[in-house]
Order: sequence, then C-alpha cells, then structure tokens
Amino acid sequence: MAPQMPSRAAVVVAGFLLSGLLLPAMAHADSDDAAGPPATATDADSLEIAASWLEEGRFGEVEGLMRRLLPHLEEEFGPVSAEVARGKDQLVTALWRTGRGQSPETMELAQQAVEIKREVLGPDHLDLSESLFNLGILNAMGGNLAGADSLFFRVLTIREAGRELARWSVGSPLSVSRVSPFVPG
Repeated sequence: MAPQMPSRAAVVVAGFLLSGLLLPAMAHADSDDAAGPPATATDADSLEIAASWLEEGRFGEVEGLMRRLLPHLEEEFGPVSAEVARGKDQLVTALWRTGRGQSPETMELAQQAVEIKREVLGPDHLDLSESLFNLGILNAMGGNLAGADSLFFRVLTIREAGRELARWSVGSPLSVSRVSPFVPG
C-alpha cells in the first residue's frame, strides 16, 4: 500500500510546527514563580489574565495559574461548564507550547475540553474550535496527521461559519487568527 499523503491542512500546520511558529516559546516557560493575578481578581478575571499571558508567551505562568484555578472554576461553575473547559484549553496550550504536548495528561485535558464544550455549547459553537485546534496540534505533534487533518478541517469549518455569522451581526468581527494562526483573519 502506498503511503497516505497528508492533507493541505496537516501540511500547513506541520510547516508552522517545523518553522518554529508553533513550537514552545521558552522565554517564560520557567517563570512559575510569578506573582499571579491581583488578589482582587475573580475566577473569570483570571481566565482573561491567562489569555493575555498566553498571547505574551508566558506559558509557565499560565500553567501555574490554571493548575491553581481549575478547582475553583469547577467549584464555582460546575465541572461541566464553559469556564472549566476554557481553563483546560489554556492549560493545554501552555503545556504543548512548553514541549509537553505528548504527555497523557495534556491529551486527556484536551479531550475533556472538547467533550465539555460539545455538551455545554453544542457541536458548532465558535468556542469549540479552540479546543479542537488544541487537540489537532496534539495529534500532529504525535504524528497522527490524519486525525489532525480531520480536527483542523472541523476548526476551519466552524471558524468559517463564525465569520459568516459575524458578517450579519452588529459589533466587531470575530478574530479567526487567535485560534487558528494559519487562517487569515
């Protein structure tokens, strides 16, 4: 049997991985000893702070924050909530960006985030695409290009539908580039 050729989506993501654009940015990976969010921050505020830290490459700080915050999110919102899934997504991103994308814990957290968002938000919700993207990255890192391709195709489908909805809604357009850097925003 001839080897299976990877799809365009898998090739694009593999190119980003190999070029270093999605590889761990280690500059802040060991900065778990950071002060953390302000003492007055709510759990929801902490999710926003973690999102900004991810954009700044402060992955070690996000990991530490999410490990402390997830039990509080589960207590406040319930274990099957969009907030818990978002926290798991942020932890997964911090883990794969610091080179731990192949750990069983990372894969389990990513799968949990997908399951929770599908249950709570539905199979076509825009926020689900972030969880699917993380799971696709983990599959690509593990060499499962067919699985990664299927997940990335789903991400693109959801994001494209989101862009269509944004064209008809009032307000700012959705940011495709946040979740999917290989798709123009």
